[in-house]
Amino acid sequence: SRDYRYNLARVLIAQNRLSEAIPNLEELSKVPDPTMLATLASVYARVGRVADAIEVAKHARDLAAQQGDRELAGRLERMIAGLERDGSGSVHP
Repeated sequence: SRDYRYNLARVLIAQNRLSEAIPNLEELSKVPDPTMLATLASVYARVGRVADAIEVAKHARDLAAQQGDRELAGRLERMIAGLERDGSGSVHP
């Protein structure tokens, strides 16, 4: 189920097992959920997949804005700026 995959991904992230979390997050990101996409973007950034992180973060930002979640959209905008500036950026949805 989605909840199981999400919870598993969160546990793997907490254990710094990021490469194991990514497939679960990628599967979950097939449903347009800005929080899920923000989590995936953050993990991509942490493993050095900066281009992927920027692409996913932009998509998450746009979805968050469309859904009226200005706070998440703002955090994602800051993450994108950091990634584009120096390859660093994090957002914790």
